[in-house]
Formats: sequence, C-alpha cells, structure tokens
Amino acid sequence: MSQRPLVSVIIPVFNDSDSLKRCLNLLSLQTYPKDSFEIIVVDNGSAESPSEASSGIVNCRLLSTPKKGSYCARNRGLEDARGSIIAFTDADCRPEPDWIESGVSYLETHPECSYLGGLIELEYRDPSRKSASEVYESLHAFRQKGFVEQVGFAATANLFVRQAVFDTVGGFKESLRSGGDMEFGRRALGAGFGQAYSPRTVIRHDARYRYLDLRKRELRKVGGLLPNLLAKRGTLMAVLMILAMPSPRLMRDGGRPAQLHGFREMSLYIIVVGALRVARAVELMRLSLGGEPRR
Repeated sequence: MSQRPLVSVIIPVFNDSDSLKRCLNLLSLQTYPKDSFEIIVVDNGSAESPSEASSGIVNCRLLSTPKKGSYCARNRGLEDARGSIIAFTDADCRPEPDWIESGVSYLETHPECSYLGGLIELEYRDPSRKSASEVYESLHAFRQKGFVEQVGFAATANLFVRQAVFDTVGGFKESLRSGGDMEFGRRALGAGFGQAYSPRTVIRHDARYRYLDLRKRELRKVGGLLPNLLAKRGTLMAVLMILAMPSPRLMRDGGRPAQLHGFREMSLYIIVVGALRVARAVELMRLSLGGEPRR
C-alpha cells in the first residue's frame, strides 16, 4: 500500500459522456499511485446516464444529484469523498499524466498552502488560424495565475484543496450557476487559508471554437455574477462591470502570453467583444424581468 495522501478527484458532468470518457481514461494513466486516489463522477441530470463512460475505470464511483448546477454536483461529490486532498476538474478537461502527483507534491512541500490552482492550457483546432471565438479565448479564458494571485480563487477545472478547508468554510454556494468557484475561493482566503498557483500542475482544455458555445458560457457567467455584484456594488456599477468583462489586468498576468497576431485576429477580437457586450446587455434585461439564470 502507498503511503501517499488519499486524493478524491471530483468531476461533475452534464450531457458530455464522450469528453468524460476521455478525461477518465487519462486519469487512469496517472503517475500517482492507483491505491492513493479515487474518482467521483457526479451526474447532474444528463439526458443519458454517463455510466458507460465511467464503467471499467479503477476506483471510479458514479453518483448523481437532482439539484441543478455544477456546484451542487461538486458538493454531492464532497459528501462521499474520503480523501484528505480534494482535486477538481471537469469532464471536458484533459489532465497531464503527472497532474495529481504534481498537485499533491506542491501541497506536501508547501504546508502553508491549502488551496492550489494549476495551469489550464488552451488548445486550438488550428493554432495558425484560430476561429473568432478561439482568438477571444486565447486572451481571456482560464487566466488561472491572475485568478489566484489577483482575485483570490482558482477555476475548478484545475483545483486542489485540503479537506480541512471544507471542514472550516463549508462547500460551494449551490444557488450560483456560475462564479461559485470565485465565491468559495474568496471565502477560503478570508478564513486565512493560503493560496498558490502551480504552472507545473497542468490540465488541457480545448478553446471554444464556435461563437454560440462562447456566448452560452458568457451568459451563464452573467447570471452567476449578477447577484453578488448587486449586493456589493449596486445596480449601476454591477451592470457596468458585467458589460466591461473581462478584466484587462488578468490578461497581463494570467499565466500565458496575451497578444493578438496580425490584422485578422485583431478584427475578429473586436467583433466578438462587441457581440458579447450586446449579448450580455440583452441577458441583463432578461434577468431583470424575472428570467432564470442559464445553466
């Protein structure tokens, strides 16, 4: 038996069995001892059960929750987690072979750190000719270093947390459809738990190729961020901050180069920024009329 800390890897999934299967296969190839980690997949109401994707994967359990929202699914996983370290990723992520080993090793050598965000490396269909949405994502998506060092949280696509943090501050806020990782991270930071960023703890994620997929993600973020911003900033400031998203400062120190290459990428970027601002404005109006936050 290995003497390494037991790690519980929690993965929420919603209608994405193909990506989940790929993610689980990569987790089965981890360099970390097989008897020292468990995988907990939580189905969040998929049209078809992801049981086939998770079958045959060693140390993998499939749970489910009727509550809508990825943060509800993560909390359901936490209920059954046995590890002293909880690792989070998503079904559409691809962990490097040493992902768990790297995350655990960082925490073992930095006892002052209880909350670790790792690098989320974007990949493109054709890096030499990115789509409009890929151009936008290359500047703004998953700026994990900036999230951790400037904002006080890490995206749950690549996050390691000691169980003691959840014992102290509780789990994710289930009423949020988006932004729950930020809310939890800031709560942990406020309770005095040390945070860090590790560029060697790597998850790979495809940049969104289609504008409709990018728009869907951005509108979900609007619904997740709006309640907290309204409470803290007031209506006018909340609206202005959402329309101006994302923060330019994260581009300067987000863990990877932030630059546009040539007139084509600059033009596509301007078009996408304009389209998203219009889409956010329409979504804010829909929510103000009583609409439900998007999933």
